[in-house]
Amino acid sequence: MIVKGIKIGIDFHGVITKQPEFFSKLTKLAFNAGCEIHIITGGPRRLVKEYLEEHKISYSKIFAILDFYAALDKVEYFENGEFKVSDKLWDTAKAKYCLLHNISLHIDDSHRYIRWFQTPFCHYEEKKQCCITQNKMIINFSGTPAEAFREMLQIIEAEKY
Repeated sequence: MIVKGIKIGIDFHGVITKQPEFFSKLTKLAFNAGCEIHIITGGPRRLVKEYLEEHKISYSKIFAILDFYAALDKVEYFENGEFKVSDKLWDTAKAKYCLLHNISLHIDDSHRYIRWFQTPFCHYEEKKQCCITQNKMIINFSGTPAEAFREMLQIIEAEKY
């Protein structure tokens, strides 16, 4: 099956890192079918990229909030290595990225971002190994990657109308 124009956003920490083997297979399947895979994360990009390559996770782009705002000089760094970006900038970054890049569906474990999203959002629940959209549609990540991919495509199709 070949699909065109579909862009899938996947959070890194708390989603990919919880099931790297599964997401390696799922992203390869989606990527080979013609989808764009956007890894959307807090960052930093360099460490995320190393992890993705180590676990053979396919992707088109990585968006790292920390790196994005660091380039805009919006990050305050502290001597102990910690950093701070305003909560509003941080909390809205993924939603803005998804809207700007026409992401078809975003999967994230943090429910706090959902209020900013106009893009279809699927809340990942680690214990249940699934994600649930605002419309109560489910992607099951405890089955096969092919089944999960079909469920993703069904949600994307349903969200068009």
